[in-house]
Amino acid sequence: MNQILIEHLDPTAWKAKPPGKVRTIAAIFTHMHNVRSKWVRLTAPHLKIPRQLNRAHCTPRQARAGLAESAARCEEMLAEALGGCTKATYTVALQEVDRLKALLISSEASEKLAEKKLGDAAIRAPFPGAIKTRNVHPGEYVRVQSPVMVLVRTDRLRARLAVPERWAGWVKDGATVDLHVEAFPGETFQGKISRINPSVAQDSRTFEAEALLANLDGRLKPGFFLQASIPSEKQDKAIFLPERAVNYRYGVYKVFLLNGNRVTERQIRPAGQTEDEHGRRFEVAEGLKPGDRVAVAISGDLHEGSVVQEQSEGTTPAAK
Repeated sequence: MNQILIEHLDPTAWKAKPPGKVRTIAAIFTHMHNVRSKWVRLTAPHLKIPRQLNRAHCTPRQARAGLAESAARCEEMLAEALGGCTKATYTVALQEVDRLKALLISSEASEKLAEKKLGDAAIRAPFPGAIKTRNVHPGEYVRVQSPVMVLVRTDRLRARLAVPERWAGWVKDGATVDLHVEAFPGETFQGKISRINPSVAQDSRTFEAEALLANLDGRLKPGFFLQASIPSEKQDKAIFLPERAVNYRYGVYKVFLLNGNRVTERQIRPAGQTEDEHGRRFEVAEGLKPGDRVAVAISGDLHEGSVVQEQSEGTTPAAK
Protein backbone atom coordinates (compact mmCIF):
# COMPACT_ATOMS: atom_id res chain seq x y z
CA MET A 1 0.00 0.00 0.00
CA ASN A 2 2.87 2.37 0.88
CA GLN A 3 4.48 1.69 -2.51
CA ILE A 4 1.26 2.62 -4.32
CA LEU A 5 0.81 5.81 -2.32
CA ILE A 6 4.32 7.03 -3.02
CA GLU A 7 4.14 6.04 -6.71
CA HIS A 8 1.01 8.11 -7.33
CA LEU A 9 2.00 11.00 -5.08
CA ASP A 10 2.43 14.46 -6.56
CA PRO A 11 6.22 15.23 -6.43
CA THR A 12 5.50 18.73 -5.12
CA ALA A 13 3.72 17.26 -2.11
CA TRP A 14 6.64 15.00 -1.11
CA LYS A 15 8.44 17.67 0.93
CA ALA A 16 5.64 20.24 1.16
CA LYS A 17 5.40 21.68 4.67
CA PRO A 18 1.85 21.32 6.10
CA PRO A 19 0.52 24.06 8.38
CA GLY A 20 1.10 23.63 12.07
CA LYS A 21 3.33 21.09 13.78
CA VAL A 22 2.81 18.36 11.20
CA ARG A 23 5.62 16.40 9.58
CA THR A 24 6.13 16.26 5.85
CA ILE A 25 5.21 13.17 3.86
CA ALA A 26 8.90 12.48 3.27
CA ALA A 27 9.55 12.60 7.01
CA ILE A 28 6.69 10.18 7.73
CA PHE A 29 7.79 7.47 5.27
CA THR A 30 11.51 7.75 6.11
CA HIS A 31 10.68 7.52 9.81
CA MET A 32 8.61 4.37 9.13
CA HIS A 33 11.56 2.77 7.34
CA ASN A 34 14.07 3.78 10.00
CA VAL A 35 11.91 2.35 12.80
CA ARG A 36 11.66 -0.98 10.93
CA SER A 37 15.44 -1.02 10.42
CA LYS A 38 16.08 -0.35 14.10
CA TRP A 39 13.65 -3.11 15.04
CA VAL A 40 15.48 -5.61 12.82
CA ARG A 41 18.88 -4.53 14.15
CA LEU A 42 17.81 -4.96 17.78
CA THR A 43 15.72 -8.14 17.33
CA ALA A 44 17.46 -10.08 14.55
CA PRO A 45 20.98 -8.68 14.07
CA HIS A 46 22.01 -11.75 12.02
CA LEU A 47 19.76 -10.59 9.19
CA LYS A 48 20.83 -8.03 6.64
CA ILE A 49 19.99 -4.71 8.26
CA PRO A 50 18.51 -2.11 5.87
CA ARG A 51 20.35 1.18 5.50
CA GLN A 52 18.90 4.19 7.31
CA LEU A 53 17.35 6.95 5.21
CA ASN A 54 17.97 10.68 5.61
CA ARG A 55 14.61 12.36 5.84
CA ALA A 56 16.00 15.68 4.65
CA HIS A 57 17.49 14.32 1.39
CA CYS A 58 15.44 11.15 0.73
CA THR A 59 13.70 10.97 -2.64
CA PRO A 60 10.41 9.11 -3.33
CA ARG A 61 12.31 6.46 -5.28
CA GLN A 62 14.74 5.86 -2.36
CA ALA A 63 11.81 5.71 0.05
CA ARG A 64 10.02 3.06 -2.06
CA ALA A 65 13.13 0.90 -2.25
CA GLY A 66 13.91 1.28 1.46
CA LEU A 67 10.36 0.45 2.53
CA ALA A 68 10.33 -2.65 0.36
CA GLU A 69 13.63 -3.86 1.87
CA SER A 70 12.62 -3.16 5.47
CA ALA A 71 9.28 -4.91 4.93
CA ALA A 72 11.08 -8.00 3.63
CA ARG A 73 13.41 -8.08 6.64
CA CYS A 74 10.46 -7.74 9.03
CA GLU A 75 8.73 -10.64 7.25
CA GLU A 76 11.81 -12.84 7.67
CA MET A 77 12.08 -11.85 11.31
CA LEU A 78 8.44 -12.69 12.01
CA ALA A 79 8.80 -16.02 10.24
CA GLU A 80 11.67 -16.98 12.53
CA ALA A 81 9.73 -15.78 15.57
CA LEU A 82 6.84 -18.12 14.73
CA GLY A 83 8.80 -21.16 15.81
CA GLY A 84 11.19 -21.49 12.96
CA CYS A 85 8.49 -22.14 10.37
CA THR A 86 9.54 -22.04 6.77
CA LYS A 87 8.49 -19.34 4.34
CA ALA A 88 6.19 -21.81 2.63
CA THR A 89 4.36 -22.45 5.90
CA TYR A 90 4.09 -18.72 6.47
CA THR A 91 2.69 -18.27 2.99
CA VAL A 92 0.11 -20.98 3.63
CA ALA A 93 -0.87 -19.23 6.87
CA LEU A 94 -1.35 -15.97 5.00
CA GLN A 95 -3.49 -17.75 2.41
CA GLU A 96 -5.60 -19.24 5.20
CA VAL A 97 -6.13 -15.76 6.60
CA ASP A 98 -7.24 -14.53 3.18
CA ARG A 99 -9.60 -17.51 2.89
CA LEU A 100 -11.15 -16.77 6.26
CA LYS A 101 -11.57 -13.12 5.31
CA ALA A 102 -13.38 -14.13 2.12
CA LEU A 103 -15.55 -16.55 4.11
CA LEU A 104 -16.41 -13.76 6.52
CA ILE A 105 -17.41 -11.44 3.66
CA SER A 106 -19.56 -14.20 2.14
CA SER A 107 -21.24 -14.89 5.48
CA GLU A 108 -22.00 -11.20 5.96
CA ALA A 109 -23.51 -11.06 2.46
CA SER A 110 -25.65 -14.14 3.21
CA GLU A 111 -26.80 -12.54 6.45
CA LYS A 112 -27.86 -9.36 4.64
CA LEU A 113 -29.70 -11.41 2.00
CA ALA A 114 -31.52 -13.38 4.71
CA GLU A 115 -32.50 -10.13 6.44
CA LYS A 116 -33.85 -8.78 3.16
CA LYS A 117 -35.91 -11.95 2.57
CA LEU A 118 -37.26 -11.71 6.09
CA GLY A 119 -38.23 -8.09 5.47
CA ASP A 120 -39.87 -9.01 2.17
CA ALA A 121 -41.98 -11.60 3.97
CA ALA A 122 -43.90 -8.79 5.67
CA ILE A 123 -46.80 -7.78 3.41
CA ARG A 124 -47.45 -4.04 3.39
CA ALA A 125 -50.39 -2.40 1.68
CA PRO A 126 -49.40 0.15 -0.98
CA PHE A 127 -52.37 2.33 -0.04
CA PRO A 128 -54.96 2.54 2.80
CA GLY A 129 -58.00 0.39 2.14
CA ALA A 130 -59.96 -2.72 3.08
CA ILE A 131 -59.46 -6.40 2.25
CA LYS A 132 -61.95 -7.62 -0.35
CA THR A 133 -60.80 -11.24 -0.64
CA ARG A 134 -58.09 -13.28 1.08
CA ASN A 135 -56.51 -16.11 -0.90
CA VAL A 136 -54.23 -17.62 1.78
CA HIS A 137 -54.46 -18.51 5.44
CA PRO A 138 -51.86 -18.64 8.25
CA GLY A 139 -49.51 -21.58 7.84
CA GLU A 140 -49.86 -21.91 4.07
CA TYR A 141 -46.84 -21.86 1.76
CA VAL A 142 -46.97 -19.29 -1.03
CA ARG A 143 -44.84 -18.88 -4.11
CA VAL A 144 -43.22 -15.71 -5.33
CA GLN A 145 -45.70 -13.44 -7.16
CA SER A 146 -48.66 -15.44 -5.81
CA PRO A 147 -51.70 -13.23 -5.06
CA VAL A 148 -52.30 -13.14 -1.31
CA MET A 149 -55.30 -10.84 -1.07
CA VAL A 150 -57.29 -8.25 -2.96
CA LEU A 151 -57.20 -4.78 -1.44
CA VAL A 152 -59.76 -2.13 -2.35
CA ARG A 153 -59.56 1.55 -1.64
CA THR A 154 -62.87 2.91 -0.38
CA ASP A 155 -62.06 6.47 0.66
CA ARG A 156 -62.23 7.53 -2.98
CA LEU A 157 -64.35 5.70 -5.53
CA ARG A 158 -64.61 5.78 -9.31
CA ALA A 159 -68.09 5.68 -10.87
CA ARG A 160 -68.36 4.40 -14.45
CA LEU A 161 -71.24 6.06 -16.27
CA ALA A 162 -72.85 5.13 -19.61
CA VAL A 163 -73.76 8.41 -21.35
CA PRO A 164 -75.90 8.51 -24.53
CA GLU A 165 -73.93 9.62 -27.57
CA ARG A 166 -76.09 12.68 -28.23
CA TRP A 167 -74.76 14.17 -24.98
CA ALA A 168 -71.14 13.92 -26.10
CA GLY A 169 -70.89 17.65 -26.74
CA TRP A 170 -72.24 18.56 -23.31
CA VAL A 171 -70.28 16.27 -20.99
CA LYS A 172 -67.04 18.01 -20.01
CA ASP A 173 -64.04 16.95 -17.96
CA GLY A 174 -64.37 18.27 -14.39
CA ALA A 175 -68.18 18.59 -14.54
CA THR A 176 -70.13 17.90 -11.35
CA VAL A 177 -72.25 14.72 -11.30
CA ASP A 178 -75.18 13.93 -8.97
CA LEU A 179 -75.27 10.25 -8.02
CA HIS A 180 -78.05 8.18 -6.44
CA VAL A 181 -77.90 4.61 -5.10
CA GLU A 182 -80.66 2.26 -3.97
CA ALA A 183 -79.03 1.71 -0.57
CA PHE A 184 -79.64 5.37 0.39
CA PRO A 185 -82.85 6.54 -1.30
CA GLY A 186 -83.39 10.28 -1.30
CA GLU A 187 -79.70 11.06 -0.77
CA THR A 188 -77.48 12.65 -3.40
CA PHE A 189 -73.74 12.02 -3.68
CA GLN A 190 -71.58 14.23 -5.82
CA GLY A 191 -68.51 13.54 -7.90
CA LYS A 192 -66.56 15.07 -10.76
CA ILE A 193 -65.90 13.77 -14.25
CA SER A 194 -62.25 12.68 -14.44
CA ARG A 195 -62.09 10.79 -17.73
CA ILE A 196 -64.21 10.52 -20.87
CA ASN A 197 -63.90 7.58 -23.25
CA PRO A 198 -63.29 8.91 -26.77
CA SER A 199 -65.14 5.99 -28.44
CA VAL A 200 -68.83 5.00 -28.46
CA ALA A 201 -70.07 1.44 -27.88
CA GLN A 202 -71.73 0.16 -31.05
CA ASP A 203 -74.41 -1.92 -29.34
CA SER A 204 -75.71 0.64 -26.83
CA ARG A 205 -74.64 3.86 -28.61
CA THR A 206 -73.23 5.15 -25.33
CA PHE A 207 -69.76 6.22 -24.23
CA GLU A 208 -68.21 5.72 -20.83
CA ALA A 209 -67.36 8.56 -18.48
CA GLU A 210 -65.64 8.15 -15.13
CA ALA A 211 -66.41 10.28 -12.10
CA LEU A 212 -64.39 10.43 -8.88
CA LEU A 213 -66.19 10.91 -5.59
CA ALA A 214 -65.09 11.09 -1.97
CA ASN A 215 -66.23 8.30 0.37
CA LEU A 216 -64.42 9.06 3.60
CA ASP A 217 -67.21 7.58 5.77
CA GLY A 218 -67.22 4.34 3.74
CA ARG A 219 -70.98 4.33 3.17
CA LEU A 220 -70.70 3.62 -0.54
CA LYS A 221 -69.48 0.14 -1.47
CA PRO A 222 -67.49 -0.78 -4.56
CA GLY A 223 -69.83 -2.45 -7.04
CA PHE A 224 -72.96 -0.42 -6.22
CA PHE A 225 -75.35 0.19 -9.11
CA LEU A 226 -76.10 3.90 -9.38
CA GLN A 227 -78.07 6.47 -11.32
CA ALA A 228 -76.28 9.66 -12.37
CA SER A 229 -77.35 13.02 -13.67
CA ILE A 230 -75.11 15.73 -15.09
CA PRO A 231 -76.38 19.32 -14.81
CA SER A 232 -76.50 20.96 -18.25
CA GLU A 233 -77.94 24.01 -19.94
CA LYS A 234 -79.15 21.88 -22.84
CA GLN A 235 -82.89 21.35 -23.00
CA ASP A 236 -83.95 18.23 -24.83
CA LYS A 237 -87.29 16.47 -24.98
CA ALA A 238 -87.01 12.73 -24.52
CA ILE A 239 -89.49 9.91 -24.89
CA PHE A 240 -89.67 7.41 -22.03
CA LEU A 241 -91.56 4.12 -21.90
CA PRO A 242 -92.30 1.88 -18.93
CA GLU A 243 -90.28 -1.30 -18.94
CA ARG A 244 -93.38 -3.51 -19.43
CA ALA A 245 -94.24 -1.68 -22.67
CA VAL A 246 -91.00 -2.81 -24.38
CA ASN A 247 -90.59 -6.29 -25.83
CA TYR A 248 -87.10 -7.64 -26.43
CA ARG A 249 -86.57 -10.65 -28.69
CA TYR A 250 -83.54 -11.83 -30.64
CA GLY A 251 -81.64 -8.62 -30.05
CA VAL A 252 -84.48 -6.34 -31.21
CA TYR A 253 -86.59 -3.96 -29.11
CA LYS A 254 -90.23 -3.59 -30.18
CA VAL A 255 -93.39 -1.84 -28.97
CA PHE A 256 -97.05 -1.92 -30.05
CA LEU A 257 -98.63 1.33 -31.25
CA LEU A 258 -102.36 1.93 -30.80
CA ASN A 259 -104.05 2.49 -34.17
CA GLY A 260 -107.78 2.76 -33.60
CA ASN A 261 -108.84 -0.45 -31.90
CA ARG A 262 -105.88 -2.42 -33.25
CA VAL A 263 -102.14 -2.45 -32.51
CA THR A 264 -99.22 -2.42 -34.92
CA GLU A 265 -95.67 -3.54 -34.14
CA ARG A 266 -92.89 -0.94 -34.24
CA GLN A 267 -89.13 -1.46 -33.78
CA ILE A 268 -87.33 1.07 -31.57
CA ARG A 269 -83.77 1.80 -30.50
CA PRO A 270 -83.36 2.55 -26.77
CA ALA A 271 -80.87 5.16 -25.63
CA GLY A 272 -80.61 3.68 -22.15
CA GLN A 273 -82.50 2.86 -18.99
CA THR A 274 -83.29 4.93 -15.96
CA GLU A 275 -85.11 4.44 -12.69
CA ASP A 276 -86.91 7.10 -10.68
CA GLU A 277 -90.16 7.56 -8.80
CA HIS A 278 -92.01 6.30 -11.89
CA GLY A 279 -90.13 2.99 -11.85
CA ARG A 280 -87.70 1.55 -14.40
CA ARG A 281 -88.10 3.15 -17.82
CA PHE A 282 -86.54 3.02 -21.28
CA GLU A 283 -85.43 6.19 -23.06
CA VAL A 284 -86.21 5.90 -26.76
CA ALA A 285 -83.64 7.24 -29.23
CA GLU A 286 -85.32 6.18 -32.48
CA GLY A 287 -88.62 4.68 -33.63
CA LEU A 288 -91.18 6.91 -31.85
CA LYS A 289 -92.25 10.51 -32.08
CA PRO A 290 -94.16 12.71 -29.65
CA GLY A 291 -97.85 11.88 -29.71
CA ASP A 292 -97.50 8.16 -30.48
CA ARG A 293 -99.70 6.01 -28.24
CA VAL A 294 -98.05 2.81 -27.01
CA ALA A 295 -100.18 -0.14 -25.95
CA VAL A 296 -99.42 -2.19 -22.84
CA ALA A 297 -101.29 -5.45 -22.24
CA ILE A 298 -102.97 -5.81 -18.86
CA SER A 299 -103.23 -9.57 -19.36
CA GLY A 300 -102.05 -11.89 -22.11
CA ASP A 301 -99.74 -10.91 -24.96
CA LEU A 302 -100.09 -8.45 -27.80
CA HIS A 303 -99.54 -9.41 -31.43
CA GLU A 304 -99.51 -7.60 -34.74
CA GLY A 305 -103.11 -6.63 -35.59
CA SER A 306 -104.55 -7.59 -32.20
CA VAL A 307 -107.86 -5.91 -31.37
CA VAL A 308 -107.67 -4.06 -28.08
CA GLN A 309 -109.98 -2.10 -25.84
CA GLU A 310 -108.68 0.97 -24.05
CA GLN A 311 -109.13 1.00 -20.29
CA SER A 312 -109.51 3.96 -17.97
CA GLU A 313 -105.83 3.94 -16.96
CA GLY A 314 -104.54 6.63 -19.32
CA THR A 315 -103.75 5.20 -22.74
CA THR A 316 -103.28 1.66 -21.57
CA PRO A 317 -105.44 -0.72 -23.62
CA ALA A 318 -106.34 -4.32 -22.93
CA ALA A 319 -105.86 -7.02 -25.55
CA LYS A 320 -108.88 -8.97 -26.72
